[in-house]
Amino acid sequence: MTDCSFSVGDEIFKAHRVMMGAQSDYFRAQLYGGLAEQEMKMIPIKDVEPYVFRTLIDYVYTNFIPESTPVDLMKRLLVVADRYHIKDLRVKCEGNLVGRLSLDKAVDCHILADKHWFSTIKTMCLNLLTDPNNSKGLYLNQEYYAMVHDYPSQFAEVKEKAKSMTDGLGDTAPTPYYRS
Repeated sequence: MTDCSFSVGDEIFKAHRVMMGAQSDYFRAQLYGGLAEQEMKMIPIKDVEPYVFRTLIDYVYTNFIPESTPVDLMKRLLVVADRYHIKDLRVKCEGNLVGRLSLDKAVDCHILADKHWFSTIKTMCLNLLTDPNNSKGLYLNQEYYAMVHDYPSQFAEVKEKAKSMTDGLGDTAPTPYYRS
């Protein structure tokens, strides 16, 4: 028999306090600490899509996240795991995303990593985006061009790293699109 419920969007998720508290410092504080939620039967969860929270609950009970989980869900799950202090899930999501990182996902993942301070993912994305062997692929990447206008500080960071890698190469630099 469950002893707590979470209201996420239009859906209700039932769970056990002991399971949620064992996996998450955040939920432990809410369910067992001095916060008002410890007496509440229904805990509201905001800014999380129900399908993401369902995956989080599944993880809490199984300690398993399928390798085949879609990248978009994995990114959202990473943010939620970080928000609710589920350390093991965060590590698994980061590892999964790093292992599946490709040039077509690097811009989006770099922006996510920069926004949420995911340093491992950010470093991997920067390395991928500034690798001279990827310059032709970036020419075809529409997200890269969108980053120039929509995320100028992240673009400046990529540009600066690429510039530091090509300094001293003169006209032989393989990534001319990074030049000012």
